[in-house]
Amino acid sequence: GDVHIVKIGRYCEIGASTVLEPPENPFQKGKCIPMVIGSHTQIGSHCEICAAAIGSMVMIGDNVKIGKRCIVKDNCIIESGVVLGQDTVIPPFTRISINNPTLYQELPPSMAVQMQELSLDRYSQFKQEQREKQ
Repeated sequence: GDVHIVKIGRYCEIGASTVLEPPENPFQKGKCIPMVIGSHTQIGSHCEICAAAIGSMVMIGDNVKIGKRCIVKDNCIIESGVVLGQDTVIPPFTRISINNPTLYQELPPSMAVQMQELSLDRYSQFKQEQREKQ
């Protein structure tokens, strides 16, 4: 198989059966755009991610499909079951719901701190579980 570049930031969590597939470069046939996932980002299970970039402190629910070359900016929530078409750009501090995916809800600035604290807490919990297994 081909080798593609996926850069994943610190304290990220990617759920089971999630596929990360960098999108093909439309200007260079056969070459892919490197996928970048920012720090403190959570991606649920059974997702199909073909995005060019997912920002930091982003929460993506289960069974989400993100189309080719999408860009999800920092501090966003994409709820379970949402499908984003290719080349979609999601602005920062945005929530997208399965109930109305074309209506974006603005998130408060405190979202950044909440996501960072959540990811660090989950990482600490993971480390504690690993220590207990030894």
